Amino acid sequence: MWIKFVKNKFLYKYIFKVSIKTRLIVYFILSVLIPTIIIATTIYIKSTNIITAKIDSSIKKNLMTTENIIVQKFASVGDISTLIALNSKVIDVLERTNINNSAAIVDEMATLDQQLDSYYLSNMSYMTSTTIFPRIYVINRPEYNEFNFTDKVLSVSKIENEKWYKDHTDGAVLIIGNNKSQIGYKVVDTIKVVRRMYTIKNIQQMLAAVLTIDIEAKYFTDILKDFKASPGSSNLVIDESNTIVLSNDSTLIGKKMQDIAKLNFNNTEKYDSYIDKINGENMLISVKKIPSLKWRIVALSPIKELNDELIDFKKIVYIVIAVCMILSLITALLLAENVTGPVKKLVKSMSKVKSGDFEINLVYKRNDEFAYLISEYKRMVSEIKKLIEKLYTSDLEQKKAEIKVKDAELKALQAQINPHFLYNTLDSINWLALKYKAEDISTMVKSLSNFFRYSLNKGSNVISFEDEIKQVESYLKIQEIRFQDKLNYKIDISSEIYECYTVKLILQPIVENAIIHAIEKIKVGGRIVLLGSISNGIIEISISDNGLNPDIDKMNSLFSSDSNQTSSFGLRNVNLRIKQFFGEEYGLKFIRNSEGGTTVIIRICEVKNWED
Repeated sequence: MWIKFVKNKFLYKYIFKVSIKTRLIVYFILSVLIPTIIIATTIYIKSTNIITAKIDSSIKKNLMTTENIIVQKFASVGDISTLIALNSKVIDVLERTNINNSAAIVDEMATLDQQLDSYYLSNMSYMTSTTIFPRIYVINRPEYNEFNFTDKVLSVSKIENEKWYKDHTDGAVLIIGNNKSQIGYKVVDTIKVVRRMYTIKNIQQMLAAVLTIDIEAKYFTDILKDFKASPGSSNLVIDESNTIVLSNDSTLIGKKMQDIAKLNFNNTEKYDSYIDKINGENMLISVKKIPSLKWRIVALSPIKELNDELIDFKKIVYIVIAVCMILSLITALLLAENVTGPVKKLVKSMSKVKSGDFEINLVYKRNDEFAYLISEYKRMVSEIKKLIEKLYTSDLEQKKAEIKVKDAELKALQAQINPHFLYNTLDSINWLALKYKAEDISTMVKSLSNFFRYSLNKGSNVISFEDEIKQVESYLKIQEIRFQDKLNYKIDISSEIYECYTVKLILQPIVENAIIHAIEKIKVGGRIVLLGSISNGIIEISISDNGLNPDIDKMNSLFSSDSNQTSSFGLRNVNLRIKQFFGEEYGLKFIRNSEGGTTVIIRICEVKNWED
């Protein structure tokens, strides 16, 4: 409860008391800045994970590539050792026995030196891509030590005390490791490979010589340099005793790995990576096994160098957030001004109205909610002004209003008098026609009088069918006298229909349309037939003529809602009034008569109660 009270007090004191403009700016900046920070942070974390995974994957790929090159290199050297071991001239020399004279010894050494020369240096570069130094140490040839014209053919006594010689007891290729070989006048760092060579004597395999091949270490050093993850990275190759065999930094060769970094490598895995400190600096240590050599490749990569891409990305994130903040501030200022500007104008105008000045000069040209608000405000002030003016109107204005009322009553009375005057005048003309025995004129005048009487019907829009039929019959009598032999008509409508109610003037416009568009265009024998019946509460009246055959589809299109034809306004008006009074399912429809001419079908519902 206390916390709620403190929160409410804080909101009231620091938020609700500031202006709308300030609140809008704060709300807008927060609404833009918070999502931007969340999105940017999420993207940064996600990108960091992706980049870290890519770096680790790249290092792993580099180590795998390095492993493949090293394995292929030693496989090539193994193939060369096999070629030397199977060389027929070399085998022939190794199978010789009881050589006592110096000439034969020199000949043997020269033969072996010549054969090894074919594998020395560039002659086999297509297989090894680097320089190799083969040497052969022959068993039972102590005499070889007496001659020094070649450094490739020696007696086995030169290596009998070497540990690797004692440990290597089979004919397989054995990789010894680091070595320094005297090649000509210089000492070269190499990797030594050893193979025992045998001959067959009396169906027994006998050790005849030991073949060593020294591979120049610079080749491996260059490979390790090429696949460094960063300029400050180090790639190492360590043997089973954790001694550094190869490195892109030659000063590390021969040192123990423990002196540089502790390996937490899981021996059951082929690849592993983790972060540890080396000389106070965070390093990514990646280890890859070389199963066939029982060696391991180790990559030491400074985290600071690997994270250069991440640092650049972090700067971009900060820049984006700063730009978003500036843009949101500018947008918030514009938005606040757009919102509070009209409000300020309204407040200023209200102050003027409060002081009694109702002349509003408030201009707002935009089409938005404020435009509606200002418009309604101006209308309201105008109404208030009118109400005030009405309070101070004089008795003269009241009298003027009374005079207007009397004038309206007089006009209404005149409207009632005019139809009676028309009927009385037509009745007088009828009596004069009868006096002078002009029966046609009398009939036309009576029909015209009836026509107007039923048409006016005291201003009502709804009449009985009896009056509607009498009205159209009066119209037809007038037209029959007018056209004489050119027109005759027939009305056959069920007596039940006479009791029903309908909209006024729905039959006469259709009959008039038939006379204008059909009867007037034929010379003689024109005929109009009105038939009517009731079925299931539906009144159906047909008005047929025997005139020309119009386009029925075009005629029916007059009644569509999207019709823009200006002709036949009367028919469209009849159809529209029927639908308005009785419903959309009722109205007019044109059909073509089989014997020629057109029929208009009128469908309306049966209504016998005036209130309905």
